[in-house]
Amino acid sequence: MTGYVLRRLAIAAATLWFVASAVFFVAQVLPGDPVEIQLGEGSLAGEAAALRHRLGLDRPLLERYAGFVAGALHGALGSSLRSGRSVGGLLADAWPATVELASASLAVGLAIALPLGVLAAARRGRLADTAARWTALLGVSVPGLWLGPMLILLVAIRLDLLPVGGRHGWASLVLPALTLGAPLAGLVARLVRTTLGEELGKPYVLAARSRGLARARVVLRHGLRNALLPIVTVIGLQAGSLLAGAVITETVFAWPGLGRLLVEAIRARDYPVLQGAVLAIAASYVVVNLITDLVYGWADPRARAR
Repeated sequence: MTGYVLRRLAIAAATLWFVASAVFFVAQVLPGDPVEIQLGEGSLAGEAAALRHRLGLDRPLLERYAGFVAGALHGALGSSLRSGRSVGGLLADAWPATVELASASLAVGLAIALPLGVLAAARRGRLADTAARWTALLGVSVPGLWLGPMLILLVAIRLDLLPVGGRHGWASLVLPALTLGAPLAGLVARLVRTTLGEELGKPYVLAARSRGLARARVVLRHGLRNALLPIVTVIGLQAGSLLAGAVITETVFAWPGLGRLLVEAIRARDYPVLQGAVLAIAASYVVVNLITDLVYGWADPRARAR
């Protein structure tokens, strides 16, 4: 188990290093001069040169890269070019909102997926199975970029039931959580149907039914319990995807999380905030996936050999 843990930690560290390097070098080739953006086009040459020196933009590229990596290792990601606040402070303000949205989306997705998948597996080949499969396919197929505005138009504007956007209590969390959780619900529902359906056809389930146990008890206490390992693994991986994939949803609903912070940094050419937001999102994704891998390795010894 120790070797398995060390391998996974090494992979996680290498992934974060690759992401940090990629985001640094990509930021260097983005259009727009951060000095010109901060001072304006009418700034004097001396002011621009002084600011460029203060920001370290006049140093060689590799020297700036080494400084960026060293700062990232110590949590010193610089200051925002637009507001002057530390990048760490901006990330600390935005990260709880992203975690809140991802957690609510995961809860919404599971609340839809588990009953839907169990119903489809238990009624395989019947009308309920067909309806559940089409509902799951719809959840996977509809993009959040379309679903979010449609929910705003219908629920928030036409019916006036929920807030349009922002973060103002539980009511403002419903629509973005549903938008982000719908694809997860479709994916998990299809997985539950497949894995649980396989378990329900095995001899031990047939033996339990032959002993007179209720169908619901056999499905939930016997079949679903043994089908949970791959389901839990996928849920863990998708939880990381929720943290990383909230950029569009947060922008559509003006949710003050890491995704919206990232989009605003791109618009303003605020490179320190851009780099910090991407690193924070990547680190969240990698940590969640690492925990999932470790739990899977602990639960299934066969995974440690891979």
